This record gives sequence, structure tokens and C-alpha cells, in this order.
Amino acid sequence: MAVPPIASGTPRAFRCATWANQCYARGVAFAAKGDVAAAEAELGVRYAPLDELLRHCQFVTLNVPMTPETHHLIGKDELHAMRSDAILVNAARGGVVDTDALYEALTAGWIRAAGLDVTDPEPLPRDHRLLALDNLVIMPHLGSAADRSRQRMAEMAVANLRAGLEGRPLPTAVTT
Repeated sequence: MAVPPIASGTPRAFRCATWANQCYARGVAFAAKGDVAAAEAELGVRYAPLDELLRHCQFVTLNVPMTPETHHLIGKDELHAMRSDAILVNAARGGVVDTDALYEALTAGWIRAAGLDVTDPEPLPRDHRLLALDNLVIMPHLGSAADRSRQRMAEMAVANLRAGLEGRPLPTAVTT
């Protein structure tokens, strides 16, 4: 598992960051800002810089918020540094990956494949060149479409609304 740079946070916030699997035969690694020691202890992972993870991980999945820091987090240099058998999955926001660089990486064989839950632009035009690639899977951005998830989202929104109207801190505030 791998976690790339995020603005700040606790070990729980790391779970919502970028994850990659099968890093090093000796275990799991992550790259992040914030309380690295706490994340290592709680999650049983090892810190490593993002560039090192990209060179060694076969699977890289992105789950970061869209911020100025994460815009094109994965671009030409990052894709070119990845393993040739690497698979990139973006479940974050389309702008986290440079679309033109991804096309080049997939057609030139820099990486094996990619899976996108989000694109930039979104949706892609019907004639977009990414849609012609056999080593790319694009899914609709429906990760939260389960009834239980939607119910919990509504409950959290109501709790935030009530807290805000009462002048209290929001219980599930999103900060970057």
C-alpha cells in the first residue's frame, strides 16, 4: 500500500489517500505528510517517498482530494518512472492524473494498464483518444452509489448542517 502527499492528517486520513499494493517483497510502504510515525504504528506500514513507491509498486491507486498540491500529482515524469508492469487506478478526481501523459504512458508501454473511475474532462467526449485504448478501463464514478453509503452521507450532511446552524464545529468537516 502507498499513500502519496496529502495536506495533513491523522492515520485515519491516510486511509483516504493514495494506496498502492505489492510494494517490496518485505511489506507495505507509504508516502505522506503528517504524523508518519503514527500511521506506521497504527497501519503496520513503512514510510517511503512517493518517487520510490512509483518505481517499485506494481499497483498504484489514487484516492486523494483535488487540491493545488494534488493537481497532476501523476504526470509524465511520474508515469515514466513507474514499472512497465504497473497498473494505475484513479478513484480520486480526474485532475489528479495528467490525461495527456496517461495516454502517452499507455500507448508507449511505460505502464501496463490503467483503470479510471474519474476522468479529466469528465465525462470524456465520445471521440476522446483514451476511449480507443485496450489497456484502459473507464468506469462511471459510482463508488458511493450503495444504499448504505448514501444513507450515511445524508446523516453526515444533516449533522454538519445542525452543527453549523448552532455555531458548533462541523463533525465531518473536510479540510485541505
